[in-house]
Amino acid sequence: MSIDDEGFLSKEIDGFRDGIRSKHQAYFDLVERLNRYCQQTKYRLFVHNRDGQELFTACLAIKLMNDVQAAVILLERGLTSQGRSMLRVALECLVVLAKIAQSYEFVHAYVKVGEQDRLKLVKAMRLNPNQGFDDVRADLTDALIATIKDTIGETQNRRNVERWAKDVGLDHLYDGTYRLFSQEVHSSPRAIDQYFMADGEGEIIGFDWGPDTGKDFRAELLEAARLLLVGMSKVDELFQLNIKSDLADFSAHLRNLGESET
Repeated sequence: MSIDDEGFLSKEIDGFRDGIRSKHQAYFDLVERLNRYCQQTKYRLFVHNRDGQELFTACLAIKLMNDVQAAVILLERGLTSQGRSMLRVALECLVVLAKIAQSYEFVHAYVKVGEQDRLKLVKAMRLNPNQGFDDVRADLTDALIATIKDTIGETQNRRNVERWAKDVGLDHLYDGTYRLFSQEVHSSPRAIDQYFMADGEGEIIGFDWGPDTGKDFRAELLEAARLLLVGMSKVDELFQLNIKSDLADFSAHLRNLGESET
């Protein structure tokens, strides 16, 4: 079946994927080499299972790698908006990773923020009359809510990615990449202009539901590599892996590709 009939689940997508990868092969090569290095480095993490800082940092590093891989899989298939959305997810993961790796005390605040999110979810589902929640409503008891509140305690810790990014020196990524790609996450008007076609006078003449083969993905692929580099540098700071020289080599390659882009 064609892309017109099956969209991005069509087997025809493989041909578009090959074309996109060929167009930006050097950039895909960098991301894939760096990803391979990160995947191999994860085996060097010696995590004490009762150390929340080490445990969460390791888990977030794995999630960051998976997030970036997901973004690359989307981009190479011409799913531009979805790839950018995934890079924004990866950046938020990076900010939390950096914050935890930097501060042992933040581990407790991180857990409490998670419980506050859980409390909001439980209360919302419990109060919503939609019958879709009927099967779980009986489990959303006063006792469960009390238990979550006990975990949270008196101190209120709010999710504030912008502040966390500033705390760890990543505010430039927050004010740039995060805000830019948030337009895709929130389906803003600028995120949907790729789905229609216009003539020279700006009149809408049709819709485009296929791969975005005309898009230049170099900036997104460079961002994917940058997120992995920064993330692994934060992991190195906590676990003392002695990989600064390796990361510097990757950084130089990233910088060279970035300069060739301009």
